[in-house]
This record gives sequence, C-alpha cells and structure tokens, in this order.
Amino acid sequence: MSNNITMYINEPYDLNLTLYPSFNYAFFEKEENGWVKILGRHQGLKLSLEGKVLSANTDDVEAVLNYSGLWFNPIKYIGDVDDKFRGAVLKLIRLYGGIRLSINPYDKEAMFITVVLSQRTNFHVNVVKWIRKIYSREKPYFSISKSYQVRRAKEAYISCARILRKDSTGEYSDIWSLRRDLLSECRNAGVKTVDAYILFTRRNATWLAPIDVHFERFMQYFFNVRKNVPRKNYCTKYSCDECPFREK
Repeated sequence: MSNNITMYINEPYDLNLTLYPSFNYAFFEKEENGWVKILGRHQGLKLSLEGKVLSANTDDVEAVLNYSGLWFNPIKYIGDVDDKFRGAVLKLIRLYGGIRLSINPYDKEAMFITVVLSQRTNFHVNVVKWIRKIYSREKPYFSISKSYQVRRAKEAYISCARILRKDSTGEYSDIWSLRRDLLSECRNAGVKTVDAYILFTRRNATWLAPIDVHFERFMQYFFNVRKNVPRKNYCTKYSCDECPFREK
C-alpha cells in the first residue's frame, strides 16, 4: 500500500473504542501505535490515531472511512429522533460520541460467519480466535473446533452462500429483499444475527438494531420503553413499516 492518508478530526473520536464493539475487531490486530488489518481485503492496511490525526497507509479514502467508522457521526442523525427521546439521545452522544460505526462492506461472507459465531459466547476471546483459524486457508475452513458455535456457523454459511455471494456483488436492489432472503434460507440465523450482519456491512442500514435481552434492558432503563423483540415469522413476510406488530 502507498500514498498515505492523513485525516484531521475536529470532533470527539476514539479509534480503540470504535473497533472494540465492531465485528471488524476480529479482522484487525492491535499494535503499539495502531491497528493492522490481518484478514480479507485491504490486508496490511494500518490505522493509527495520534491526538486529532488519523493516518492510514493507503490511498483508499472510502476504506479508511468505513473501517475507522468516521463515515458515521451520530449527531447528524439527531433531527430524526422523536422529540420525547432527543434529550436522552443527546446525553448518550455526549457520553459516547467518540464511538463510531466501523463497517466492512468488502468481506461480507467472512463478516456473516463472524456474526453467527458470536452467538452465546465471548466474542473477544473465542470468536476472534475461531475466525482467524477459519480464514487461515484460502477458503473458509471449519474443522478447527468441536464447538457447537463453529458447527452452526458452517451450517449457516453453507445454507446461504448463494445469498452472500449475491450481496457481495451488489445484486440486491434493497435491504428488505436481502433481509427476507437471509431469514428465510439461512440456518441458525435469526433476526438479531441478520440485522447485525446488515448493519455492519453497509452505510445505509443505521436504522437497524440487533435486538437481544441486553438491548431490551437498555431501552427500558434509559428510555422507559418496553417492546417485544422482532418475530422471525413476521420479519420474513413484512418490512418494519408494513408489519402488523410494528407498534409492539
């Protein structure tokens, strides 16, 4: 890689905290003065932050924005927030505004496997170890563990490889079609898994939230909102706007 990029950041930003909750974390390795991509496309790309300056050893600006999460600034979405929640959201932005959304639109099959592997296990210990072993060869290699998470990830990948290939080549015209196909055809992939995959592989899905018990508790505690989790049998038939349970 050549033609280093330097970006001056005039707003709160933390590279370490941005990568930590992202599924991209499994594709990067922390070094003393930055993060290096060790798997997939842009392998060898290095991101480093010193003060207000982000530097990268590439000339691909879009890749740097995607991996660093700097394409996303939460304050720009505040106008979309319901008035009754705006104060709480602004408080969240003040507290955590330096955490952005690190996405990976380049390694979609690997991102899908990473998301599926994360079900009911320690992501930063087990999933990181598994994904690096799975991609230690040219093609995904799942004979690396007897863990049921690895077995389920293999089943999920095989069952929807066709859909993932179509998504990787940009053949889906809209997110709803992709979401319905993944939910209908992929084994071991519920609404949370599919929504997480979509959220972390493109820029136009910031309205999706992978919902689990922790998200439910957060919504109740911080916003005093109690809702049911999405139902897969309805998500395979309707978009959120069309769903008869959209208010619940």
